[in-house]
Amino acid sequence: MMEELDKEFFSACSQGDVVKVQELLADHNININANCESSATIETPFYHACTEGQIEVVKLLLNDSRVDVNWVDSHGHTAFFIICRIGYTEIVKLLLNEHLFILLVVMDGLGL
Repeated sequence: MMEELDKEFFSACSQGDVVKVQELLADHNININANCESSATIETPFYHACTEGQIEVVKLLLNDSRVDVNWVDSHGHTAFFIICRIGYTEIVKLLLNEHLFILLVVMDGLGL
């Protein structure tokens, strides 16, 4: 079960509240990769910020070494896979420009 602080962090990432995200990132009690149920899947704050198109929040999270950019959702997809399918090209470019080791995981047979 998610702690209240983790729920607050997830919500701030989802809504693009950069100031709140910065504030919460400074709190070392936060579980930056906490799983939260969102619609039909389970997501992390980074995953959700990516899939909601919150590029400023994504930039903040990429600067934190605790973030798992390769987290896989309950359908077998990484955030990178989803944003490629959605077409959030600015976030795709951002992730690629960061020279991250990004997994493109597809376990349900769907392709790009």
